[in-house]
Amino acid sequence: MVKLRPKLSVINNVRYRRPAQCNLERLKQPDVASAYSQNLETALPDEGELDEAPLEDCWSTVKAVINDAAESTIGYVERNRRNEWSDEEFRTVLEEKNAARVVMLQQGTRQNVERYKQKRKQQTRLSREKKRRLEEARKGCVPQAADGRT
Repeated sequence: MVKLRPKLSVINNVRYRRPAQCNLERLKQPDVASAYSQNLETALPDEGELDEAPLEDCWSTVKAVINDAAESTIGYVERNRRNEWSDEEFRTVLEEKNAARVVMLQQGTRQNVERYKQKRKQQTRLSREKKRRLEEARKGCVPQAADGRT
């Protein structure tokens, strides 16, 4: 007797992406705050229009107007990327590792599994080394030579 188990496709799974945050610091400036309020006043529909429509439609309309006014007037906060250590060398090693993973998943031979493990280890070592160098450069300390010479 053979048991068949269906495989679930993970290709169409969409990862959650955090929405961009509005730059609320700009609202503290009086000219930006007044421009934002004027944009809202002109774009919001009248109460009569909102009373006739269903609640869900009213909310989606108000939400869209608020988001559009915030985007055009306030703008968004730029996210800081913390991986300054990532460079072209690291990206090539990462791409090689990802390619080895794809091959391993398609053909799970011992050789492909071993090649993927080796690439993963190489990528991990390189990222640790680059992070360590960046931290040392930030602290301003130079590592001493192993044999004690300076």
